[in-house]
Amino acid sequence: MVLVLGITTTNKIVVRLITKKSFKEKFLKLFYFFLLVLSFSACAKKSSGKPRLGYLLNVTHAVPIVAIEEGLFDEYEVQHFVSGGYLLNSLMSKNIDMAYIGPGPYLNAISKGVDLKLIALSAVGANAFVINKEFKTNKDFVIKRIAVPQFGNTQDLLVRGFIKRLNSARSERTKITNGLVDIANELIDTKSISFAKDIEFIAINPSELEMVLHKNSIDAAMVTEPWGTLLTERGFVNLSAELKNMSLISSLDDEYETQLRKEINRMNTFPATLLVVRGEYLTKHPREVQNLKVKNDYILDVITMDTESAIESIQKHYKKIAGKSFSTEIIKESLANISFQTELDYGKLRELETTAISAKYIKHKAILTAHSK
Repeated sequence: MVLVLGITTTNKIVVRLITKKSFKEKFLKLFYFFLLVLSFSACAKKSSGKPRLGYLLNVTHAVPIVAIEEGLFDEYEVQHFVSGGYLLNSLMSKNIDMAYIGPGPYLNAISKGVDLKLIALSAVGANAFVINKEFKTNKDFVIKRIAVPQFGNTQDLLVRGFIKRLNSARSERTKITNGLVDIANELIDTKSISFAKDIEFIAINPSELEMVLHKNSIDAAMVTEPWGTLLTERGFVNLSAELKNMSLISSLDDEYETQLRKEINRMNTFPATLLVVRGEYLTKHPREVQNLKVKNDYILDVITMDTESAIESIQKHYKKIAGKSFSTEIIKESLANISFQTELDYGKLRELETTAISAKYIKHKAILTAHSK
């Protein structure tokens, strides 16, 4: 079968089509003809033969970004994605073999029976709970609407679990303690933060958050770096940093305020980026997968020991892909909020899984099943 049609041949067919029968028939034949040519072109396109690796254009994916810029991933066919959802779909459709992906999409995949093997950890933390500027002038700030990057993603799961544990601590306060806190709030110039019983979660692209926060359309947002650092620089309040400066009533042993501090800090102990591979690919190419794992661990050390070079690589990559980059200060501060390590705490991963089940994103636990195959 001839897969490539010459221009002369194509022109002859088109002339015949437009000089015969009715216009409708001519149009349909012409349409089907070009579909045929396109299908031939798709069939003729060949893969590079290299292992295919996906990642996100995000500071939490600093490992693949630095590796690409340093030439350590030249043996891979790399592809960047705009969200974990698109990256996950590409894995499920076998368009890529390996990927750096967040815990949220990973849990979603294995719960659906997708054979993904978790081979390494890449990053921990990188989360920021940013609240509206109104907090600065409102003594009793109540959070009712919270933005997350995507429903079911890592930040969504983290903030849902955080609020559930915080509300549980709040319900345990005694009436006596409440009374003391109310009196103290009248005497001391302090601010209080509380969450409404029925929180409304809204999925908003992080790049649009500044405008949405400015319009007071939301009260807070759970984001990953570099957006946490960027929004803080623009005047919004990073609650983690604010809690270090605020005079909350911890001296009265208020369990709610104590738990608030604890939970905000705890959110940055959860895994941010995982390195996964399709089970089928691992079975066929164990050496290639092991090689990638070794490179992953090496780049983790490079980022930790030579942060300045890592920042330059990240900026260069952003400019290459997006046409522009964040400032050196933004990336430096973002990296400071990320822990690059290889040891995965499966307990934290199971906590996220429990939250995903509670939010009805997934139906059952799958971590143990996925790692026993």
